[in-house]
Amino acid sequence: MRWVSVLAVVVLGTLTLASQDCKNKVSCSGCIQTPNCMWCGKATNFTDDNGKWLSRCIKRTDEIASKWRVSCGTDSIYEPGNYFENVNNVQLTQAGVLAGSGGSGSGSGISGSESGEAVVQIKPQRVSMRLRVQEAYSMQVTFRQAEDYPVDLYYLMDLSKSMEDDKESLSKLGAQLAEEMQKITQNFKLGFGSFVDKVVMPYVSTVPEKLRAPCKDCASPYGFRNALPLTTNAAAFTKEVQDAPVSGNLDAPEGGFDAIMQAIVCQEHINWRQEARRLLVFSTDAGFHYAGDGKLGGIVKPNDGECHMDINGEYYTHSKLQDYPSVSQINQVAKHHKINLIFAVTEQKSSVYSRLAKMVEGSSQGELTANSSNVVELVKREYNKITSKVELKDNATAPVFIRYFSRCKGGQEKETSVEKCPEKREDWRQVIGIYPVGLRENLTIDLEMLCDCQCERPGNEGYKPAAEECGNHGIYQCGVCKCDPGFMGRNCECGTNTPWGEGNFDDSGCRETNTSAICSGHGTCTCGECKCNEREAGEIIDGKYCECTNFLCSRFNGLLCSGPEHGECDCNECKCKPGWKGEACNCEESIDNCINPVKTPGECYF
Repeated sequence: MRWVSVLAVVVLGTLTLASQDCKNKVSCSGCIQTPNCMWCGKATNFTDDNGKWLSRCIKRTDEIASKWRVSCGTDSIYEPGNYFENVNNVQLTQAGVLAGSGGSGSGSGISGSESGEAVVQIKPQRVSMRLRVQEAYSMQVTFRQAEDYPVDLYYLMDLSKSMEDDKESLSKLGAQLAEEMQKITQNFKLGFGSFVDKVVMPYVSTVPEKLRAPCKDCASPYGFRNALPLTTNAAAFTKEVQDAPVSGNLDAPEGGFDAIMQAIVCQEHINWRQEARRLLVFSTDAGFHYAGDGKLGGIVKPNDGECHMDINGEYYTHSKLQDYPSVSQINQVAKHHKINLIFAVTEQKSSVYSRLAKMVEGSSQGELTANSSNVVELVKREYNKITSKVELKDNATAPVFIRYFSRCKGGQEKETSVEKCPEKREDWRQVIGIYPVGLRENLTIDLEMLCDCQCERPGNEGYKPAAEECGNHGIYQCGVCKCDPGFMGRNCECGTNTPWGEGNFDDSGCRETNTSAICSGHGTCTCGECKCNEREAGEIIDGKYCECTNFLCSRFNGLLCSGPEHGECDCNECKCKPGWKGEACNCEESIDNCINPVKTPGECYF
């Protein structure tokens, strides 16, 4: 039994943008998509006691947040928070639940015991979440492998002539393989299939006598044969392997990919169980043909990834009709059907299949001896390797990324990133699956992204099209105007038919003198009035022409007005506190430090 607790952090957006200034946001949706920001949708002019416009979007931690909340009113504040709910949270299966007393197949040596209870190995099973962009939410996911969890092992073997001695070893070790797997789980099934290659030139000789017997004591070649569907009968496995004839082909690579594809997608013919750890052991001493190689034999139709077996479910019928699968197709179907591929290959091909295993999710590679006499130990070792770790993956797509922090030794962290909400509203809702690699169980997340405010949606009382508040030239939403094209201003009062129309702006009202910069270079001219730039917390630009600041005063030792104990910056000039003077308030008014007490009073020495 293995128990792993995983902390899964579900994040919308990149956390690196958390320093964005809330005050720059001009809409409710833009505000709530910025971390730690809240919006005031008050339907009247939003000003302080002195009539000064207040920013509708501020940080929750802003110094004026408490006063801002009072001015706005609780009912007008949009401050959505992350929401989480366990929809399905069934307890994990306890130890021994699967250990039944059912009988086994005739002469099998494999127990077929199965309990009628559903196995639960991941907790929770379904959750509902509503998340703000760029704000993380942490949740705990627990996985525990159940004892006696069912295992299906389908042995897929290359039966070209060079594998003849390997076949003999496997037939002798079939019972031992079943016995060793039974020590791992009482609920075990075993199956057998074989392959050679496509029966066309240049893969196989099409000379009539070679088609009957391509080599001495060889049977006719074929693509893939499902010799024994998964069964609890170990004796049947041993007999089927022993009776299976070898065949032959011409070129070095084999048609293993055709066989893998059919063994995976032909679920009913192979008898794969829904609730089982599925192992597909692929044994060969040769390389493999893949997508594109079929052209050599005049086969250009791409592999469709579908099951194509004869009426008896024994032979692959489309070997001559469609190309070999690609590596990505093999990975796709193995991932979809939760198959753990074990590539059991000879030393000469070990490096090739080791790289292939890295490209197929849930697969591993082990090295066979020359005659496959170590196959039992290899299968057992690779099975333990697969089940000794828990690898959680997900099918999340942009703009969601999920990071995992394992509480077991050797855990991995993985992360992807995103910058903003999807453009299409239908993409604001996603169903995400988090699953242990190689198992059908998963955690489903019903996720809703909080990308807009209710008052921005037609039909809401805070949404008014062609509103009087906007001069009938815009939508009044969440307390502000969203002007129609060609209009601008706080109330959409500036348009192409006004003195402030496009290409006809009079900016004289935004200049202190004829030679002054527009809004002193600290703001923008909107309809003849200066709108001063927003600054970081604590820094203010003010005045009719944005001519005053509280941060462009003289400094001493890097401190504005020599520090708050000496003075403060008021409209670009230091206002010194009592006892201090000078441009930066760095000089004491007192001359006591200039008088030498042992000299004549009144004499000053420098």
